[in-house]
Amino acid sequence: MALQWLNRFFEKSKFQFKNLIPNQKKNKTYIIPTGFGFCFSVIILVLLYSSFASGNNFLYLYTFFLTSIGVTSLRLTNDNVSTIKIESVEIQDVFAGVPTFALVTLFNSSLRAKSFIEVYQKPHKKTIIAEIPANSVYQARIELDGYSRGLQTVPKLSVSTTFPFYLLNSWKVSRSKETFVVFPAPAGVSQFPVDGNLEDIEDSRIVDRKTGTDSEFAGHRKFETGDSFRQVDWKAYARTEKMLVKDYQSFRSQEVHLRWENTLFKGDVESRLSQLALWIEIAEAKGFQYSLELPGMNLQSQRGRGHYLKCLTSLALYGQDQNLGT
Repeated sequence: MALQWLNRFFEKSKFQFKNLIPNQKKNKTYIIPTGFGFCFSVIILVLLYSSFASGNNFLYLYTFFLTSIGVTSLRLTNDNVSTIKIESVEIQDVFAGVPTFALVTLFNSSLRAKSFIEVYQKPHKKTIIAEIPANSVYQARIELDGYSRGLQTVPKLSVSTTFPFYLLNSWKVSRSKETFVVFPAPAGVSQFPVDGNLEDIEDSRIVDRKTGTDSEFAGHRKFETGDSFRQVDWKAYARTEKMLVKDYQSFRSQEVHLRWENTLFKGDVESRLSQLALWIEIAEAKGFQYSLELPGMNLQSQRGRGHYLKCLTSLALYGQDQNLGT
């Protein structure tokens, strides 16, 4: 009877322990000696051996004093990073092969400020925060390596510290399953495709002539049959004795149709995607309306930030079995 009770107890404890493992591992803090801390430990061992050999009480006292510093550093260094948590990592508008920045949001849940916190992706990609106030949120920017086109996972980031004595290095790792999109790097020729040909459009507006006082005055033209006498510039008639009509112009956005077939001259797929990305960049910067046609997908002519991101996302995920979610 007692054996059955013990088996049930251990099975229940094992089950609960397994449930606790993910949370413990996620918030686990690691700590190891730095190079300086390793040398510091060797010095303590040498002093301790010398104390035993000589029986010098002052040397004993000095050795124990240095040991107390090491033990205190163990606690302070670990506590300096244990309450720091990476809340989120935001990465936006990433182009392939181009170094970018991530906005990292940190939360300090302690009632004390934390000093000299380092956020890093790799040893050569890091940013150092002088102080994070108590019970507050802090945002830091960190440079990331360039990525290839497509859907990428948010990189593994770490927060670490060697404060206060640089004897120990304590850190914790943040792993995220969230993804972000890397757009094709804009590259190619700047001329826009028009009916299968390339044409350089210098201005972002074209002129539609019409009559009316709500439009911008563009000059005079001769009076023609059917024109209203109200449009005649009588002051100009008084000067020139010619029937001249005021001509006005209004402006509308140029419209560009970007098609997959227009990039045949680029050859490989990545170059063709980069060419379309460049045209999208130019069209958006000049205020054009533009459409995008890819095999199996057609985005109607629009402009604006939303349309711009949607087109670039379509290029980024081209050829990949991913859902755009739009």
